[in-house]
Amino acid sequence: MARQPTLKQRKFAKEFINTNGNATKAVYNAGYNVFDYSSASQIGYENLRKLEVRNMIDGFAPTAQGNIELLANKAKNESVKLQANKDILDRAGFMPVHKSETKQVNITISDERFNEIMADYKGNKPLSNDAQ
Repeated sequence: MARQPTLKQRKFAKEFINTNGNATKAVYNAGYNVFDYSSASQIGYENLRKLEVRNMIDGFAPTAQGNIELLANKAKNESVKLQANKDILDRAGFMPVHKSETKQVNITISDERFNEIMADYKGNKPLSNDAQ
């Protein structure tokens, strides 16, 4: 049988929900006596591994979901509605694509071939097909 969470652990669980799953911020907001980010992060990590804390957080999920759905449907402010709908989609796995995506490609060429390519480039000559 799981132990009962302490008062600070209960506050942590509520703050974990309020901070959208940020355990470090939840530690600070719950009133833990920490002096640096690393300590807060470690306490948050440890709390999330405790069954009694996880059970409490899981118990908040239906209420949080209901609140978000209520905001999405009935909020008077369009910005609030939009943000609530974005949150629902994000939680369902439909995150927007980031504006920039990069791909790193590593190639290996000889010094001789590199010098040929640079000579072509400096002379504004078109590169041969095998160098493109």
